[in-house]
Formats: sequence, structure tokens, C-alpha cells
Amino acid sequence: MNKFFRLFISSSLGLGLLLPYFASAQQQNAVPPMQALSPLTHTVDNHVIHVLPKTPIRQARAAMATKNPGPLLYAKGGSVMNDVTIYAIYWAPPKLQNGAPALMSSAYQELQTQLISDYPGHGLANNNTQYYQNINGAISYISSQGRFGGSYIDTSPYPNSKCKASTTPNTCITDADIAAKAQEVAALNGWPSGLNSLFMIYTSKGEDVCDDSSASSQCANTDYCGYHSYTDQTSPTLIYAIMPYGDPAGCGGAKTPNNNPAAEAAMNTASHEITEAITDPLIDAWATADGEEIADICGGFGAFTWKSGTANQMWNGHFYALQQEYNNHTKSCVSIGP
Repeated sequence: MNKFFRLFISSSLGLGLLLPYFASAQQQNAVPPMQALSPLTHTVDNHVIHVLPKTPIRQARAAMATKNPGPLLYAKGGSVMNDVTIYAIYWAPPKLQNGAPALMSSAYQELQTQLISDYPGHGLANNNTQYYQNINGAISYISSQGRFGGSYIDTSPYPNSKCKASTTPNTCITDADIAAKAQEVAALNGWPSGLNSLFMIYTSKGEDVCDDSSASSQCANTDYCGYHSYTDQTSPTLIYAIMPYGDPAGCGGAKTPNNNPAAEAAMNTASHEITEAITDPLIDAWATADGEEIADICGGFGAFTWKSGTANQMWNGHFYALQQEYNNHTKSCVSIGP
């Protein structure tokens, strides 16, 4: 989808824009197209990014999906990540571009690393195993295992802001900055790229991220919790996800089993993006006919049965509150599968 056709809405304006669609659906007793809510995929510098919108748009999309859920289709015949290794990059300089402190505590980082380390082989990762790729007639299914490949704390300064659409234009980086940082850190550490490596880039509190430097760009501060994408000019390609600093109001759930709302909002976003990147790394594999990926269909969390009702996952003795993912077998949103 050409970026000039994006629909940009902030969380404060989102419901106002959605009301006509809900009213129309009620009058016609029909569900409006998913695309009417806001496109999830944007073309940026010749590659595609797939975003996780903030509340209330995320909830509105999930509500629509429950009326006409799934299935996920393998329509474009693309690749999946069969056996993923996940890397964490904490881009945490001492200061933002305006001189204000760039905040990202060690506790915040430790929880993100914990989530990434625990993800393989548990609940949501097990659900991924029903999805596959068919490359030149060779069918291979996603493994539930995978591994944590390592982390790196990068204290180099954020580049001068080029953002025009951001509500924080002087403290903002673009998708191009993110992709360049992922490639730089991967090369520095000797981490391999390719279809089985996923790089998670975390940024500090107060640092916004926009698609590009245009005035029509979509930005994390107002529009989304994170996204996954890939580099289109490197060989092998590098799969990455951007993790802006956690926003409990726009990106978190109702529960915080680790008593760190910002970190837990980021962990929920990370779980969403890891699962989508594994099943649709080049945004040409598993999605619905409306372009929803495995985590987009499911906005709920299911039952909170762990840690006195504050967690819905327990992995390696650690507790999490994470959104559910879609199961093609049961045609429902699940916390564990298949």
C-alpha cells in the first residue's frame, strides 16, 4: 500500500473516525472491511512495515475480527521463521536529542530479556507450530523451540531528528535509523542475519519513532505500540522489530504481574511482534484476507490463572500478562496451542 494512502489517526481521534463505520454496520447488519479502520501495513523506502496500533484502534479491530474471525491464509506463498534466534538491542544513550535524560532502567531491560529468553518452547510459541512455508514444493513447519541469541546495550547518541509528523519532533528517529542501528549492532557482534534471526530494538522513554521524515508519517507517540519489518537492500535480509518505550495506557493490559507497567506494556508488544515476525517475517506469508496477522485478530488476554489472577502465562517460573494469538485449528484466540 502506498504510504500516501495511509490513514493516520491518533488515539484521541480514533473513536470519532470509527463511529461512522460502526453506525453503518449496525444499519446494514454487516461488518465493515478491516481496511476501513486503518491500514496495518505501510510501504516505507521500498519495504513494508506491519504495525500494532494503540488503543482504541487495536480493540476496535479485534472486535471486528470476532464477528468474522480468521482463518489465517497462506495465500502469497512466502517464508516463515522455522527456527528463530532472537536478539535484543537496547539503544539507550544518556540523553535525548534535546538534552533531557534518556530513561531506560536496568530493571526494564532485564524484563525484556527475560521475556525473549522465555518465549521459545512455551505457550504462544507452541501455537506457531501449526504454520508452515512451502518453498519450491518443500514444506517445513515452524519449530516451537528457538533461542535467545544475546543482548547489546548501545549508548551511542540518537541521530538528529528528521521527523516532521511527530508530536515530539526534536526527539524522534525514523525507521531508516532503526534499520541502520540493527545492521550496525549485528555486524559489531557477529550476529547473523537472515530468515531465522530476529532483532528487537528497544528505545528510551521520550524518544519517538516515525516511519520516515515526511509530514504524513505515522509515529509511535500517537499511533502505534511497535512494528516488525525487514531490510530490503541487504543480503541476507535482516528481520527486525521496533520496541518504543512501553506505554501502559495505549499498549498494555489490565494486569501487571511484575509490578512494572511500562516494562509489561513493552513485553506485551514484544510478544505480539515476535509471534507475527515468526509467522510472517517478510509480510507475505500468514495473514487473513483483510491483512490481519496472527496477533491482530486477537485483542484479548483470556483467563488470568497464575500469580493470584495477575498473569495468563507462566514460563520458566516467570509470570506474564500477554495477549492471545490466533489458532487456525480451533478457529479461536488462544494462550497456548496448537
